[in-house]
Formats: sequence, structure tokens, C-alpha cells
Amino acid sequence: MTLVGVDPDRVLCHACQSDNSFPIRFGPDHVFCHVLLHSQGQNDQIFQETRLWEEGAQKTFTMRKKEGLADYRYFPEPDLPEVVLTKEFVDKLSQGLPELPEAKRRRYEKMGLAMQDALFLANDNHVAEFFDASFENGADPKLSANWIMGDISAFLKNERLSITEIKLTPFELSELIASIKNGTISGKIGKEILFDLLAKGETVQSLIEEKDLVQAKASFSTISPPVFDGDNYQIWAVRMETYLDALDLWEALDVDYEIPVLPANPTMAQIKVHKEKKTKKSKAKACLFAAVSATIFSRIMSLQTTKEIWDYLKSEYEGDERIRGMQVLNLIRDFEMQKMKKTETIKEYADRLLGIANRVRLLGSSLTDSRIVEKILVTLPERFEATITTFENTKDLTKITLAELLNALQAQEQRRAMRREGEIEGALPARHNDVGNFRK
Repeated sequence: MTLVGVDPDRVLCHACQSDNSFPIRFGPDHVFCHVLLHSQGQNDQIFQETRLWEEGAQKTFTMRKKEGLADYRYFPEPDLPEVVLTKEFVDKLSQGLPELPEAKRRRYEKMGLAMQDALFLANDNHVAEFFDASFENGADPKLSANWIMGDISAFLKNERLSITEIKLTPFELSELIASIKNGTISGKIGKEILFDLLAKGETVQSLIEEKDLVQAKASFSTISPPVFDGDNYQIWAVRMETYLDALDLWEALDVDYEIPVLPANPTMAQIKVHKEKKTKKSKAKACLFAAVSATIFSRIMSLQTTKEIWDYLKSEYEGDERIRGMQVLNLIRDFEMQKMKKTETIKEYADRLLGIANRVRLLGSSLTDSRIVEKILVTLPERFEATITTFENTKDLTKITLAELLNALQAQEQRRAMRREGEIEGALPARHNDVGNFRK
């Protein structure tokens, strides 16, 4: 250790060297002693010399003095040849070096981890290897980091173990995360079985089956898909798209992605992704086959991909612009011919009109609510005349909403139904009294 003293007012530079034999832990005290001398204006007391450190007295003292700068100079040993390191040799050594903690930290931050999480993982090489292995097996990096820094680290601290001594493997951690993510088990159950995984080394699947830990849940896949028989294609297409999206299968149909070929030595994550993509395509195709009638199935059974099946049904039954225009005209003509039946409620009549309007809208044309309001007002039977008159006297019929009109008409229907019930209840006791008087 060498300390150089510099006087800002004079050209004064002294080198004071510490003996190499004193323990490094005394270095800060040794440096502080020389700095204290320099800060107190005692520059002249810093000589060119080698000093020793006395731990008991907490001070330094002279070991030997230097005559001049020549005493600090070195010259090469003539009997030893020079060692020349070429750039190629240095680059080869650099390539063989393991990944340093700083490079690991930057890589983990690119995965989306917070800086604190990245530092925790990168500072321990064994922990970093465990995390990397779980990621290669398909585990979500953020969830994997949370498990390692949380419950697993707490277990290691309590049991005084390192991560290389536990029974849990990176693959089983990825399986545990996947089981929670897909809803097979809850996060609470995952924490309960983690101890068995850490201490006994069992598999996630065996623990779930052994303890019967699968969550009871309603499976959407048990709901049958809407069946298309050749009519109302637009309505079926909307319902079918929603059904496939709920099963996470719409991407397999809409994108029509390529299933990547597995390399010679695939990782577990590559095998898992390949299997998932292949399974999604098969499930989507099975759903389309189950969602059409037998007649339509015979037409699409020879098609290979889900994209081909969907495009065929669209081109065959949706029709071109001219056909859609004709369908709209037929629906509007049907809409204009509608009238409310005597036995029909206002809700049933409105639903019938809205059904036609929605089919028109699915074909790309417009049939506004204001037109439905006009249709209802014109075609209502005489029993609603009082309500219509009230509307004409109190409100602007051109601005009334469909919901407002239906609520008012339904309120009148309820009042009339209640009056009828009251009349029937009053008629029964009167008839009973008449029968009694007749017998007397």
C-alpha cells in the first residue's frame, strides 16, 4: 500500500509505502493515520520510507527509508523470457468464461424482472442456475422468481440448506406454477404441497392425485357449441367465435400458425410448446365438426385445416354483397309486415322486432331503434291507446327511446292484469252469497 502526500502550495510529493506483511484488515486504520498527518499540515513528516503498523498502539513507525526514486524502480529479469498474449488467445479465454453476475442481471431485467429480483438471483450462481432451468422448462419468469425468493428462500433459511440440497427440481417448480396458472389447483394449495416437494422430492402430479387436491370448477368445455344447420350464418358465426375464444382456441383458427418442427435435442419447454400448438389445432377442428349439422359436415369433412373449414363456411353461407343485399330487403319487408297479436305481450312483440333488426345489422345494414319505436307505436292494438295519447301530450315522440317506450307499455299491462285479478277475487264471494240466498 502506497500513500502519496501532495502539498498544494509547494512542489512536494512524497511516497510512503506500507509493508506487505501486515494484515489487510488493518489497511483502513493505516491509511487514516497518514491522512490525519497530511490533513493537520504535517506534510514534511511524510518521508519516502516503508512503515509498519502497530495494532496495539494504533500507529505506524518507520521500518526502512528509501534513498530516492531509484529504490522504487524495477527492471526485467534477463533470464525470464517475455510472455506475449495474442488477441486470439485472449478472445478464446473470454469465450470460455462463465456468465458474470452483471450480465445475468441485465438478462433477467430483459425478462421483465425488477432490478431487486434480478440482483437476488444473479448474486448466487446456484440460485441463478435453478431459476434458468425452471425457465427452460416453461415456467413464467416472474412467477418462478417470486417462488424462489419467497417460500423456497424461507425454507432454505429455516432448514439451513442451500438450493442444491433440496429435493425440489426446476422441472417440478415449473409444473407447480403451470398447475396454479391453469386452475388445476389454487395458490393456497400450491403453498401447502411445496413443503413435500422441497423435503421429499415427490412430483406435483402425484401429490395432487394422492391428496385429491383438484379444484372443483365448472368446465366451459362441457357446454355444447352452437350447431349450424345452414340458416342464420351471421348469428352462428358470432356465437362460434365467442365459444372458441372462451376455450382459447380462436388463435388456432384465425391465425392459422405453423407448428414448428422440433430440433434434434429439444428442451422440455420446446416439447411443451409444440404439443400445445398441435393440440389447439386439433381441438379447434373437433369443435367445428361438432358445431355443424350432418349435411354440412359431409361437405367439410375432407378439408384439412380449421382455417380452410371456416373460410369455406363463410364463402358458402355468408354470400357476396349482392346476396346479402337481397337478404336485407327480405328481412326489412318481413319487419314492415309484423303486427302485434291479441294474445301477445308487449315484450314478446318487441323481442320479435329486435330479432329481425339484429339480423339486418349482422348483414351490415342499419335498422335503428327509432324505427322500431315508430313500428311499435303504429301497430299497437287499441288497449294501449291511452298510453300513446299520454305520450303524444307530454313528450316528443321523435326523441323517445325504445327502453322508455317499452317500460311505459309494460307498466300499463301490469296495471290491467292487477285490475283483472281484483275483479275476479271480488266476483267469487258475490257468487257464493247468491247461491246461499237461493237455498234459503
